[in-house]
Amino acid sequence: MIAQLFKHLEPGHSLQIVVDHDPQRLRFHLDFAFGALCQWSYLEQGPDVWRVRLRHAPNDAETGLNANVG
Repeated sequence: MIAQLFKHLEPGHSLQIVVDHDPQRLRFHLDFAFGALCQWSYLEQGPDVWRVRLRHAPNDAETGLNANVG
């Protein structure tokens, strides 16, 4: 679901996720799917809450887009 939300995010815009564990596996997935288009920033790192900002990089980073996105 998060990948779908990110896919429809306009360049330059961001979303935040808040979870009760380190979302490292999600990061691997988004890196594979979106490459340099997905900029990941930890805003809070546990132990009880992790907050992450996912920013859709501006269009000049689209050369990093993975061909598997579809």
